[in-house]
Amino acid sequence: MPVDKFKLSDSQKADAIFQILNAGCDLDNWECKYVILDVYEKYALVYNYELSQYEQVDYVKSDENDSVELGEHRVCYIMDITEAEKAALDLIHAANGGTYENLNENFVSVENVAEKDSKIEELNNSLSTLQVENENLKSEAEVAATKISDLEADNEALKTFKYNVEKQEKIDAISNYNELLDKDVLDKYIEDVDNFTIDTLKKELAFALVEKNPTIFTKTVEHLPKDAPTGGIEEILSKY
Repeated sequence: MPVDKFKLSDSQKADAIFQILNAGCDLDNWECKYVILDVYEKYALVYNYELSQYEQVDYVKSDENDSVELGEHRVCYIMDITEAEKAALDLIHAANGGTYENLNENFVSVENVAEKDSKIEELNNSLSTLQVENENLKSEAEVAATKISDLEADNEALKTFKYNVEKQEKIDAISNYNELLDKDVLDKYIEDVDNFTIDTLKKELAFALVEKNPTIFTKTVEHLPKDAPTGGIEEILSKY
């Protein structure tokens, strides 16, 4: 048959720890060095009368031989705190992995919190300032965009006006040749009027006219008749 293992109860563990801590304490000698206050899963909370201090005493129980072995002793402190303070400490204890050790490494100090709060407020103020500046820049950009749009519209209007003036000037130049060139030739120039400057168009029209009538610019010498004699010496001389 299998041998059942022993299991120590909480009171049995407390008795065993007490006996080890107070070796020599018996019916004949009631002078005890330690008193057991509470027993937890891995350590016992005790009070050391000799040193007047609370201690945590590690222990390991053995169910094989129904015994307890003690380990490290650590000084601890029982604090007089309120229920609210106890709740806050419990939260810190839980957040720190079930211990109060190394809190300086795992938690920021009150001064650091205040410093970080101040930095956060400063950054929030900077953010608000930047947001205001951003809105102002957006407004300025919208005003500038409106001005650009207006200028572009004005520029297009000026371009259209300039185009119409120049086109009319070219049409008038072509009209000057209505009696000199054939209609189909003039219509061709009117159709392609946008491809000419006014100076180029005038040269083209003049060239077309010369091609049609090469003699149009030929110099003609007119022989004027001699004046009729008026009598006297003029009449005599006119015979010679």
